[in-house]
Amino acid sequence: MSSEAGQMTAGELRQVIQAKGYGWSVDPRLLDGDPIPRYAMGGALPRDGGEAHASDAELDAILQDHPPANPFLRARWIEAGLLPSARESAGAGSPADLASPPSEDVR
Repeated sequence: MSSEAGQMTAGELRQVIQAKGYGWSVDPRLLDGDPIPRYAMGGALPRDGGEAHASDAELDAILQDHPPANPFLRARWIEAGLLPSARESAGAGSPADLASPPSEDVR
């Protein structure tokens, strides 16, 4: 590897691809001496002094204050111990007075 910091060049990669018989190619816009680009994998790295995360107790309180309305997800959360049993949390979830759209006579 002849480029800076031991990074493979486009020409070296082309040679490897040809020698191994791979069925793909290097971007033709890259010259043989160009280093192979390294693209970021996404996400931000943690920084010192970043935002504080909620403690386990705070997270438990948030989850219990806002349980899912989906009954299957709610059951899974109960199984996982994220919510109290169904008997204890029967009134939790979406409010019973969800607004429904006004009915219109579309005849």
